[in-house]
Amino acid sequence: MITLFYTLGNSDICIDGNIRLNDFRNITKQVWKGISGAKGLLFNRGISFYNPEDSFSYKLNQTEKKFEKLEFRMIDALLLCLIKDKKEPEKIVLFATEQDPPHKQDTIYLASILQYYFNKKYKIHSERIIIEKIKDNPSDMEKMMQYFAWYVEDKDQEISTNLYNILQLSAGTSQMNMSLAHQMMIKRGVEYYYIDRLNQDQSIARKDNVFDFIHKRNVLNVINELLSNYEYDGVFKVIEHLNYNVDNDFRCLLQVTSDRKNFAVTEDTVNTSRNLVSDFDYYYKDFRKLFKFIRGLYQNEIVYCFAEFYYQISSYFEKAHFNQGVALIFSLFDNIRQYLFEKITGIKIKVDNGICKELAEFIEKDQDLNKEFEKSKLDKYKPTSVVLGKIIKYFSDKNEIAKMYNNIRKKLEPVERLRNNGPFAHGINGLNEKNIIQVYEGGIEMLLKDIKEFLEAVDVEIDTDLSYNGINKFLMKLIKTEIN
Repeated sequence: MITLFYTLGNSDICIDGNIRLNDFRNITKQVWKGISGAKGLLFNRGISFYNPEDSFSYKLNQTEKKFEKLEFRMIDALLLCLIKDKKEPEKIVLFATEQDPPHKQDTIYLASILQYYFNKKYKIHSERIIIEKIKDNPSDMEKMMQYFAWYVEDKDQEISTNLYNILQLSAGTSQMNMSLAHQMMIKRGVEYYYIDRLNQDQSIARKDNVFDFIHKRNVLNVINELLSNYEYDGVFKVIEHLNYNVDNDFRCLLQVTSDRKNFAVTEDTVNTSRNLVSDFDYYYKDFRKLFKFIRGLYQNEIVYCFAEFYYQISSYFEKAHFNQGVALIFSLFDNIRQYLFEKITGIKIKVDNGICKELAEFIEKDQDLNKEFEKSKLDKYKPTSVVLGKIIKYFSDKNEIAKMYNNIRKKLEPVERLRNNGPFAHGINGLNEKNIIQVYEGGIEMLLKDIKEFLEAVDVEIDTDLSYNGINKFLMKLIKTEIN
């Protein structure tokens, strides 16, 4: 549906060459009464009679006058422009004043005249020409903002399903048309037109991009805010609600990032990232790097998975989601032990029916290590995180990687206790930055630095371009190009 929303003003009608009418309500009431039941009317750039003798009389400035012709120069100019732009309205909403008490400049009878005219001239069904009555002073900005805020909210579902919502910025009081324009700014499919009055006898309409520009800048600000909060699904909702035809490449990169943030990388995610590589020559290296990373996550290549842990932890800390960030730290260190064991010992762990013979054989070959396992009564055939952690700790005096691991784990012990008392472990206590500063020297910044340095020391590459902030910058670069 294409709907035109039109705020009526006294300049929207010309009666027998007269535009400025002091008693507008009364004169338009007389004219409406005269034409509403008349026969032999001609609808050609206004309303007149085929035979002037069939016309009627009305009072203008206390003088009896024979009606000759009505003209609607502004709105006719707008409709002709819309027809030319292939946006002919299927529905028209006329905002007319009918103040309480009645005011001499009220436009309520003009609305009835135009409803009749649009039906006859443009063949728009009367049921699709809606008259909305405004009871308040149309020059009161606060009242108009309140009225149009109520109206737009009340008609939200209808407005949101329209293909186009057409507004004009010329007719009616400036308080009316600006209030409506402001309230409609965040709605989908909104286009603004300005009607130039070239002279007393001629008007011409043109599309106005000022509000479009303001609207798009506001949308960019909303999208930027959502991206900075890593709300990728929220960005999808914004562009779909506002019906923005953003380029498929933006959608693809957004979908890839959303899947990744939700730890939900699938084969479709990999294929989508591959398509980005083929679509962009200029950004080939950037998207090739991203594709390689996403494919690595899908294939559970351990170094990519650990890098992703770091990117996720950083994003949570940046937005002060400390419970989630701390929980991921210990998930990272639980998962990294097998990788470190294999890196320290050169032995690949292969589990068969829940046991690993190579692990047991390795332990038994080292007399001191074997004795420790016998004392602890741990099952040396099962490569649990506890078993692997004990082995790494045993090597902390003999291997630099093991030493680094044990050092950072020791520093993290107070943080782990905080985690254990929180909702992602065994308690209900929340976390804030102050809690972490109290138990970790250097606070969040040093904690992230230590984790990053440790990961890089064990050959896990941390690339800022692949961080969520890095991807967000790229998304904003794409959306700015497309919306502008």
